Amino acid sequence: MRKFSLKTLSSRISRLNSVHTQKFFFCNKKYEPFINNSNEFNIPHNNLGDVEFEDQLSSAITFDINIDNDKKWKKQEEIEYNNFLKNVQTQRFCNNNFNQEGNLEEPQNGDISQVEVTNPEIKKTVELVQSILDKCEINEEGKDETTIETIFDNLKIESNKYILNLLGDKYINIFFSIIYKNLENVSYNNLIILINVIYESRQKQLIRDFSYEYIKFINKKNSDSVHNNNVSGGNNLENSQLSESDEINLCLHILDILNNCSLYFSEYYDYLVSKINKMNTDQIVLFSKECSKHSLRTKHYLDKVSNICIEKINNFDIKHVQTLYYSFHRFPKEYSKFYDISLNLILENITNFDIYFYHLLLKIANNLKNEQKYAKLTSSIANKINVSITQIRKNINCEANNGSKKNDEKLVADHKNKMNEQCQEIINSSEHNSEMGEGELICQDSNKIDKLKSNNVIDINANNERDICNTIVETIKCLKYLEYRKNNDDEVKNAVNTIYELINDHPEYLNLLSVEDIVYVLVCFTSYNKRIVLYNNLLDILCERSNEVLHAKNISLWIYPILYLSKISWFHGNYFNFLFNCIKDNYVLSRLNIFQLLKLLSSIVKMNIYDEQIYKILIEKLFSEWDIIKKKFVDISTFLWSCAYVNIIYKPLFDEAYKSIINMIDSKSFSLDNAIYKNCFVNIAWAFIVGNYHKTEKDFDKILNVTFLNRDPNDSQAFKRLHQIADACFKEIPNCLVNLKSLDILYKYCMHEKCKTLRNDFNIYKKEKDAMKIKNKIIDEIAYILKKIPTSYQLYHEPYNNSPYIIDILLNQNQKIGICVYGKEHLMRTLTNSHWDYMNTGFTSLQMRILASHGWKIIPINGGEWLKLNTEQKKTHLQEYFKKYSIQV
Repeated sequence: MRKFSLKTLSSRISRLNSVHTQKFFFCNKKYEPFINNSNEFNIPHNNLGDVEFEDQLSSAITFDINIDNDKKWKKQEEIEYNNFLKNVQTQRFCNNNFNQEGNLEEPQNGDISQVEVTNPEIKKTVELVQSILDKCEINEEGKDETTIETIFDNLKIESNKYILNLLGDKYINIFFSIIYKNLENVSYNNLIILINVIYESRQKQLIRDFSYEYIKFINKKNSDSVHNNNVSGGNNLENSQLSESDEINLCLHILDILNNCSLYFSEYYDYLVSKINKMNTDQIVLFSKECSKHSLRTKHYLDKVSNICIEKINNFDIKHVQTLYYSFHRFPKEYSKFYDISLNLILENITNFDIYFYHLLLKIANNLKNEQKYAKLTSSIANKINVSITQIRKNINCEANNGSKKNDEKLVADHKNKMNEQCQEIINSSEHNSEMGEGELICQDSNKIDKLKSNNVIDINANNERDICNTIVETIKCLKYLEYRKNNDDEVKNAVNTIYELINDHPEYLNLLSVEDIVYVLVCFTSYNKRIVLYNNLLDILCERSNEVLHAKNISLWIYPILYLSKISWFHGNYFNFLFNCIKDNYVLSRLNIFQLLKLLSSIVKMNIYDEQIYKILIEKLFSEWDIIKKKFVDISTFLWSCAYVNIIYKPLFDEAYKSIINMIDSKSFSLDNAIYKNCFVNIAWAFIVGNYHKTEKDFDKILNVTFLNRDPNDSQAFKRLHQIADACFKEIPNCLVNLKSLDILYKYCMHEKCKTLRNDFNIYKKEKDAMKIKNKIIDEIAYILKKIPTSYQLYHEPYNNSPYIIDILLNQNQKIGICVYGKEHLMRTLTNSHWDYMNTGFTSLQMRILASHGWKIIPINGGEWLKLNTEQKKTHLQEYFKKYSIQV
């Protein structure tokens, strides 16, 4: 009895309703669904010129077959099958309701209809074949070859291609036992027919058995041939129906079928690799594609294919090269030599490819981005995309003017459930729907090779509505590889702008993208520092499909937006609520590695969003991996700066970091001239000063020496931060500076003319363009209230010479009382109300502390809170502070 896939049954067993077990196994609608199940039962049409960007087959869900342990896996399968029978033979399976609601699958296009089963001609054919096999079973001699030819003559007929489903297990076993005994006498065409018919019937067990028997036959034949050649001096010619080329073609076809059935059979790869020097270019290309399907599992075979391709590069035409580009694309850096020597041919034909192959080329160029020739490839593709999308926009605008714009949204809605559909399926739809004739059954592998020579691709300049929709969506996906880079030409930027204009005019196309593509669109635009409202559309979609984001292939996809939004300071309340909920979920957070966690922490800090619970979760989780973080100086710097910026001085962290940094300085484990280390020390020294470690710990002078070593005050880089460090040290730890080697440089930073010019320069906050405008508005309102009281005041007072801070409103110079207004440039946003109203940051606490040490009493005005008050409340707010500091009004 034939066995049904237990994997299939396990996923659908709950849907069985009163199925009779015996009827199930002989039902005329039975088949084995493969991993790439479709609505068509046709033999796979692998057009090698068509490049599928996404992998259709995962090596993680394939089955191994090894001819050395065939008895073992057959026995195990028999045991599993018997166990299954015991489990299903219960009362609920006793009724004959299978066809009513017990089908394991919905009716498929390739199922055998009831008309076909009752067709007299088909029944007659089945009875004829069965009678022939009955005669063979009683061992009539000399009938094997005749039997094989007679049966194959019937299998060649289109209407009989499902005959294996109707024969029954007994006759199938007889037939294949005859085949296996006479493999050397079966012609090439008949073997092709056989493997295709097995595939058509969806009988994976037969595919496995046949593949096993055939490779065993091939290996034995080659072994005997070698032995006979050695005995006869190499003059023995094997008498076989198949030539060596046919043998290779047949093995390639079987390998293709096995891969389509998620079956991994290493002996076929071994055999074909041994014949690689005897393959023609078509066969090499076909073999390369099969080797690529299992990624790392078959990479060692692909390495050998790559070597032979490099040797014979001049023998390949452009269609061959296209397919080889696909075969090697998972490991572009390792096969860069092949890409290098074939790149000129690609550039010569760059206008002849479809959008899917552009995807592949961009991916390869992105992996080899440091080489200028691949930047040229990217520019060439970008130029083609720019021209094509410009033309599509013109066509869309013309249609809109003609009143057909209303069809756009309907077209998008029609495609929403098919957003991953390949355009090649559109072209092949007529082929898939047509009946397969005898020629197709016989020469399936030849068809694959012939298609190498055809150019059946959808041009990027699509003509019909469906093609336009697919082209637009696939072009938007190209943004993943068009991020800003210094070596990119203007063509890349122009293409990005053109695609942006298209999306901006027709944002409905974004709904056709996967969440991964949505994220990469956002990443691309942020890399150009674009501040566009389109981000809200992208983030809205991500929030609506948050479940997809969390369960994407890339398990860290949910943090990508914040990593790039922080560069342009773009806030989206719903996304950050989603982000913070993910952080609070320990299971989701644990998916990130330590370096992703650190990037996440620093990005939230750069966004100036304050949530104490979130920061504590991240800081404690990061500190638990301190042994990893302390190995990289940049990571220590980032961690300390992030904590100090939000004024959360986590003592265990700062204690360990202080010890580690002093030890690194003493051991001289880094170069003092390295610009990265010098910039890191600026953040580290500032963080320790915010945390008061310069006053409580020894050897802080060592950190200062390294921080100010060879610094030039005329250089504006990090001047304000270095000025704050020097100013705090002169005021709070003057005695520790006596023996400081860099004392002169510290003094220069406090006396430089830039102290006055840069302290009010907030270009660093240019992402919040209205920051200074709002601050000035608040100062004007306070001044107006003071005039009405009336009270004397002075604007923008310097508390002491060359102070890094300014007092916005001086109330009493003798008593040293003033007002400091903190706007967006120094406040942080709280997520509960999305207002800039959190003032206790590292900078403000340091400023208040230093001014207090100089004897100043500062009234801090929280700009976010101030803007919420009406005029009377603002006046009352000021008067409360006046009473606190005994200011006479």
